Amino acid sequence: MQGVRQLPEICQSCRREIRTLKRCVVEATGDVKRAGDVTFKESVMEGVCCLECASEG
Repeated sequence: MQGVRQLPEICQSCRREIRTLKRCVVEATGDVKRAGDVTFKESVMEGVCCLECASEG
């Protein structure tokens, strides 16, 4: 079985790429996760942002 390549997350605020091992915030819940642990639903339906943008807001 081949591994699935995970695309990097994109910050909803600044549109920067959030690398797989970097931490980010799921906007709807406020959960802090590694970008590689964010589910497809969280990414598409709830949105994610980088820690820099989350700390500003």
